[in-house]
Amino acid sequence: MSELYIAKVRIRVSGETFMPNETVRGLPETYIRFLLKKGFIKPAVTMNESEAEEGLFETKHDGIGILQEDNEFDPDIAVDDVPEFYSEAQLGKLKSKSDIVNYAESIGLSGLDVNLHRPELIDKVLAYIEEAQQNEI
Repeated sequence: MSELYIAKVRIRVSGETFMPNETVRGLPETYIRFLLKKGFIKPAVTMNESEAEEGLFETKHDGIGILQEDNEFDPDIAVDDVPEFYSEAQLGKLKSKSDIVNYAESIGLSGLDVNLHRPELIDKVLAYIEEAQQNEI
């Protein structure tokens, strides 16, 4: 038996990109729980192989297996607000402290003081990202 998830928005995680209505598989359980909690994916169905062969899914012209009720989804009006977690190197490339604070706010970290030194800001953001990935913020 395998749990299937469907992306509701574009998701970039672990070097992979999942577009709306694509099946999300192969991610660690902690990532799945985080994405579920944020509402970026939804459980499609729990099934075994014989149920899949019995026609539970409809395949659209683009070859993506989806549930019948998802056929009305319009990717042109989908909101692409999924935060992308930066690495330490990517954070270091941000030009100013206010850019770091703006990025932090975009991923849900608020209350950073712009008067902190750059390395301190980067450390706080990295700690938040690590906690988010471990504790399913």
